[in-house]
This record gives sequence, C-alpha cells and structure tokens, in this order.
Amino acid sequence: MDKQASVILPNGLNENLSYLISILNHNSIRILNTGHEIKNLRNSVEVIIICDTGNSKLILFFSILQEEFFQRSVPIIEIDHHFGADSEFVAKG
Repeated sequence: MDKQASVILPNGLNENLSYLISILNHNSIRILNTGHEIKNLRNSVEVIIICDTGNSKLILFFSILQEEFFQRSVPIIEIDHHFGADSEFVAKG
C-alpha cells in the first residue's frame, strides 16, 4: 500500500507532546499547518478521519475541508465520544 498520511496541526503541539512530532516524522506522516497545504491535497485525498471532535466549530480549517473534500463526497470516518446537546456529525456541518 503506497499511501501517504497527513495530520492537520496548525498550532503545533505543547512541549509535553513533542514526542508525537518525532513519531509523525519517523513514520513519514506530513504535518499540515496552513489552509494552503490542505488545499494542495484536494486531488489526492481518499478518506478523511476526524477524531475526538464534538462539532464543526472545533475544527480549524473546517470551511476548507468542507469545500475541498466533504462537498466532493470524499469518505469520512468520524471517531468521537461526545454526545452532548451541541454534538453533531461533523461532516454534515
């Protein structure tokens, strides 16, 4: 399987989680920091996985994801445990 994974981390990680950057780098997982980097992947993304996010307001670059991927019917896997009043299926927006 010749697949490339990417993680959106616009603000980086706290110092106590810097080891995760080493893991991502070791496994050749790209770190995307800007909307431009996300848009550049519009023709190569096969699936989007969203983890631990109760609603779309919590996702940075949500409008870009919606325009570039959700509206084009890119498959979305959402893994979450939030079931509160403001929870939603994120891809629905």
